[in-house]
Amino acid sequence: MADQLPHNDPDLQLARKVGNHQLDEKPLSDIDDPLINQLLTYKRQKTSENPIDPDDKQQVWDDIASATQPQSQSAKVTSIFSSKSIQWAAAAVLIIGAIFSFVYLNYLNQPQIVAQSQTTIKTVTLSDGSSVTLRPHSTLFEVEESATSQQYRLEGEAIFDVTSEPDRTFQVTTALGKVTVLGTRFSVSSWGKQMQVFLDEGSVEVISTQSQNPVQLSPGQSASIDSSKNITVSEKANHKEYFDWINGELVFENKALKDITAEIEQQFNITITLPETIAEDSLSGQLPLDNLELALQDLELVLNGEFSKTGEQSYTFEAN
Repeated sequence: MADQLPHNDPDLQLARKVGNHQLDEKPLSDIDDPLINQLLTYKRQKTSENPIDPDDKQQVWDDIASATQPQSQSAKVTSIFSSKSIQWAAAAVLIIGAIFSFVYLNYLNQPQIVAQSQTTIKTVTLSDGSSVTLRPHSTLFEVEESATSQQYRLEGEAIFDVTSEPDRTFQVTTALGKVTVLGTRFSVSSWGKQMQVFLDEGSVEVISTQSQNPVQLSPGQSASIDSSKNITVSEKANHKEYFDWINGELVFENKALKDITAEIEQQFNITITLPETIAEDSLSGQLPLDNLELALQDLELVLNGEFSKTGEQSYTFEAN
């Protein structure tokens, strides 16, 4: 039995682990292996640098194909027929197949970026005629698009004006929940460790990622999902608080200071650290959103303190 592939061969064991994780829908990060760790690290580096563009997908496959082809047609070819060699080849095929699956599922199959705003508001028209207005430093991804379904993922905040198509499902997801649309105008935000939805026109259905009970909103209502995935509905929400940034201002009424600063963080792509003693204090008023320094100066007057710049994009507040 000397020609049998050892059952404890590390390559075969890795291939089996990858296969079992895919069948069980478990993340490959659970596998403690140097090769898998390197692939995960590479994936994180690449996706953090620039999410993959659909035009680049074919190039990635071409690079993989090129790397796996023989270097020269004139190279000496040796025929191998022993059962041991065949089994080793089978193990290699398992590993290569697992790596190809990893590359596809974790790199090539990533949602495509539809639109990405930088320091200014950006409006994009979708294929069905719907329009999406992105707040600064927000990104909209396309998860699925077909005749019967349009699904998007949002990071940041946006206002959606969706065209009515009875035979089509339109959905927007964030890390905390999902909005299903029936032809409407609404806003969605995912900053400040919560998801917020405000319905201006039409009807939407909101559900958290850990709930089986959706909430249906009527115009003028809002819903928020906190980090614990709990949904809270406000029957009479302030329209200005959800559409104010379009006009370059921040309007708030009895709003916690931590939520106000979280909105400023989204607007200017910064981090603000507050003392826990004042984070839950409620404020009412408005702040300009066209100039960070002016917004912070206005807050300083109200809070009787000072914001100090502690890094390239970070600030800390200290009371006087």
